[in-house]
Amino acid sequence: MEKKVKSEIIYDGKIIKVYKDQVECPNKRLATREIVRHHGGVGILAVVDDCILLVKQFRYAYNKDTLEIPAGKLELGEEAGPAGKRELEEETGYSCKSMELINEIYPTTGYCDEVIHLYEAKGLFKVENPLEGDEDEFIDNSYNGESVRKITDNTYNSAYFNVSDYYEIASRGSLKINSVYLFNKGGSVQLSHPRGYYAEYSEENPEGYRDNGERAERMYELKTDWSESINRAISAGNVITNYDGTKKYNFSELDKNNDGVIDAITIIYKNTTQSISVGWSSPLWNYRDYADYVKINADGKTITSKNYVQVTNSYNYLYKDNRENVTLPMSVATHEMGHILGFKDLYNSSNSSPVYYMSAMAKHMSPVPQFISVKEREAKGWLTSDNVKTIYQNGQYTLKEASTRGDSQIVGYKLNLKGTNKTLYLEYRNFGTGGNKYDCQSKELYKTDGTKLKGLTIGSGLVCYLVDKDTKFPNNMGCVAGKWNYETLGGTYATKSDAPLKLNQSLEITDDMYVEVTNITDNQLAFKIEGDFEEQQTEIKEISDREKYDGRDDGIVTPVKDQGDTNLCWAYSSIAAAESSILKSGIDPTVTKDTLSLNPMAAAYRVFKRESDPLGNTDGDWQSVNYLTQSGDPLKIAKLYSMWWAPVSGNVVTTNPYENPSYRFENAIHIPENKSNPEEYIRSIKKAIAKYGAVTFQYNNARETLYYNPKNEQGSTISPHACTIIG
Repeated sequence: MEKKVKSEIIYDGKIIKVYKDQVECPNKRLATREIVRHHGGVGILAVVDDCILLVKQFRYAYNKDTLEIPAGKLELGEEAGPAGKRELEEETGYSCKSMELINEIYPTTGYCDEVIHLYEAKGLFKVENPLEGDEDEFIDNSYNGESVRKITDNTYNSAYFNVSDYYEIASRGSLKINSVYLFNKGGSVQLSHPRGYYAEYSEENPEGYRDNGERAERMYELKTDWSESINRAISAGNVITNYDGTKKYNFSELDKNNDGVIDAITIIYKNTTQSISVGWSSPLWNYRDYADYVKINADGKTITSKNYVQVTNSYNYLYKDNRENVTLPMSVATHEMGHILGFKDLYNSSNSSPVYYMSAMAKHMSPVPQFISVKEREAKGWLTSDNVKTIYQNGQYTLKEASTRGDSQIVGYKLNLKGTNKTLYLEYRNFGTGGNKYDCQSKELYKTDGTKLKGLTIGSGLVCYLVDKDTKFPNNMGCVAGKWNYETLGGTYATKSDAPLKLNQSLEITDDMYVEVTNITDNQLAFKIEGDFEEQQTEIKEISDREKYDGRDDGIVTPVKDQGDTNLCWAYSSIAAAESSILKSGIDPTVTKDTLSLNPMAAAYRVFKRESDPLGNTDGDWQSVNYLTQSGDPLKIAKLYSMWWAPVSGNVVTTNPYENPSYRFENAIHIPENKSNPEEYIRSIKKAIAKYGAVTFQYNNARETLYYNPKNEQGSTISPHACTIIG
């Protein structure tokens, strides 16, 4: 028999201790023994319907799944019998009337003192509410008088500020999210490993990973762990429900677009109470990733997981809305859900961002995130070409506050910049009380002690962004300063809180272009832009070179008006062209092709019966004629509305001609007839249509059949008529 001479502990872990002992052998010589000390374990042989119950578990030491009888480790001094009964219930959902010891097993006699107590379970029966696993239940823990499950649902579904509402507003109603829940018999779904296993090693957390290699392995293992836990919970008969289990849903609800993929999964881990370290890029960090291990039978077809988000919430800082709903800070959940929807990070790996507070995908505000930018919303198709207009020329433009709804409401402009690979985007962000509730920095949101939350100091105004051309979803993760894929222009602060241009402020975009804000209200902003638009000529050429172009496809052609028995074709055609130009330019975001209706008869009336202009230059121009029967031509309208007057709406011909100064013609072009080169003449007309939306022209049916004569009219006399070309 060997006798211990001295003993030295060389590893003191949570599960095992390793000793280096010096012993005296029977021959009196000294030897070294390395011994693993273990509290022991218990295993249970359980037979149901002539089948042995086995548990599938991933074992890191073997790097594979194993099939095992239900078993577990003993705590110091713990009796094996009761511990075995507990492990049986936790791992299989069965209990028994009695336990009979079969034997004691010494699995590794050469270097470990572990003893496994093997029992046979007698009188097995299924337990309705079995014990949970290693980590304690937490979803019914109460904070500020509310359970975790209700706090979670408030944050995702039902509070005044919530993730679903955020994206419903950002998408202008096209995206509706309803978060449903999978519980295991009303409680949490349990992982096979405790939290510390997926965290960094420390003296307080000896089972944590020790290096980057182990970290990567456990990050993968965590995916399979929660995936298999979900699969087990569903196989056990659990279904998806609302937060309190009072409403059940069919699994097919998880695949709303019917593509065989679960729309999104959010894994919410128990809040960390142990002394463990969870840092950037660790397995338990908040992030979006991909895992296709969850398989669910939904109405006869299999749907599979793909994109998922995982978060660990802290309940130390909670908030209440104006309806007393207790909520978590929703910024992280909103940002990570954005990744599932396709949005990219607008900061880089060193956490620098040239966008910062101008998008929730950059530096999201907390506890409620700000809006995402117009470019990002356009990338998702939430904003169309009716909402984000292309600027082709110098001028003044008007847009609505970023969250304004309406199919034809203009909330952004864009243009490609000459000599660069950049596209400029412009939008109006109102961070005051008149803007959308997520940008607003005076929110009805309170700390749990009743103190109203104080917002950040951020200026409202015109925000200018630059993005690399042909970029769909902007992404700054792989970028460095000076070479950003997406950046906010202007401002002196790194937070970009002073980047929005206020009234009368201007910004030099390039050496050849600048913008200036000329008017601001709560929901509307006007700006002028001047510069070299040579780059836009490429887009004009692209339209004019098409084999077919129809302005109606772009929503810039208003319904046809009937001139009746008047001779005012020249006024009607001019007004129709003016309406298309207004819609093409986007100078008035409040109108659409169905609501914009200017009065051609009022235009004809002003040609012949002019009231005094502000300087009195038209005094005496009144003509005592019946304007309804007078011939004219489109040039008369062009001259009229390039002066003091502007087109008016309504049916009253005598309406004040100064009521719509924003509709006054900024410029008018005249394309002279070119009989010697009709191809060039037609090309000029096409370019004008591409740039302005439509043109008006006058023809004589007796001789100009080359260009336009739909009725094939013939005659020896000149019979002029005016029309509008829209494509």
